[in-house]
Amino acid sequence: MQPEHCALNRTKEGPHKTQQNCSVDCLTMLSVSEYRVNTHKILGKGSFGIVHKALDKNGADVAAKRIDFTAKNINRIPHIASDLKKLTVLEHENIVRIFNVLKEEETIWVFMELCNHGDLVDYLQGDEAASSISDHEKLKLMLDIAKGVEYLHSNNVIHRDIKPRNILVSCEPVIAKLTDFDSGKFLEEGCSTSLMTTNVGTMAFKAPEFYLRTDSGELNYHRNIDIYAMGLTFLAMIQKTMFLIPKLETAQEASELSPGYTIGMLMAERKRYGVTPMEVVKVTLDPTEQGSLLWNKVRREILKMTHVEPSERASAADVVQSLKTLTSAEEVARRMTKMSLHVSILSQYVWLGGGKVDIT
Repeated sequence: MQPEHCALNRTKEGPHKTQQNCSVDCLTMLSVSEYRVNTHKILGKGSFGIVHKALDKNGADVAAKRIDFTAKNINRIPHIASDLKKLTVLEHENIVRIFNVLKEEETIWVFMELCNHGDLVDYLQGDEAASSISDHEKLKLMLDIAKGVEYLHSNNVIHRDIKPRNILVSCEPVIAKLTDFDSGKFLEEGCSTSLMTTNVGTMAFKAPEFYLRTDSGELNYHRNIDIYAMGLTFLAMIQKTMFLIPKLETAQEASELSPGYTIGMLMAERKRYGVTPMEVVKVTLDPTEQGSLLWNKVRREILKMTHVEPSERASAADVVQSLKTLTSAEEVARRMTKMSLHVSILSQYVWLGGGKVDIT
């Protein structure tokens, strides 16, 4: 999903529209129940559908996702619509709220909270963003993401497609929100430990267990696939790469793998043949890079999230607690740095009766 960019390239509309603009709007507005969808205004496109800007019955802006089906999969509409409707009960500041799900003969409409300020990739890698986003802000976004995943898991929901493109950023104040629940799974009450078998998600962020089937050929995984994908998302925020082709330790390994291999595949193959799995951070990091103390601490948390053994990964609650600790420590460090700067400036001068005397 690729929503429109943050305020960097949004068009500004005045309070009044010309007659010509009104005519264009009227021609492009599609009525879907109590909603009016602007088919001319596309906010994003993804593998599952197109997102348009829309208005609810009160005239408030919302996002409308249109998912079209073909004759081959039209029989899935009732099942998918039912799963999406279950997600309308979710309400959290780090989750894009789903207001309504409507189904037509060949289409499902999902009406949700509008966050038209871009996804995580746009926000972190935009032309004007790269040099202006502080480490503290990135850490805050990581905490937002972890809180969203913790909320989902505490409500027996598994996202199954966590990646930077599925995290939207809302400005003023800056906050990250998980979105795109087309692959999501709402577990029934009492089934929080059950395994799943559907092969979903985005290849580059899939956990090793997606590539390790049972002796009978079945695929089994649990909700900690979200933790693995979140770990790679955090690493992407540091490294600014989407991990389509991992950096390998030796030229021999690189020659043995075809282009398009992912970290999950590599870890799975090493486990399958009894080779010690390569740690994700070591796979992706440039060995010459000397990261900051903060990011070195974050990388240690990422290692806990991306363990090849699902049962050894940190829980979402663990990640939230660790990031809270790091955020608090970083805030203290920032304040101490600021205070030291002020003290340094003030130590240069003594103010007496409105006059200034240099004492250095």
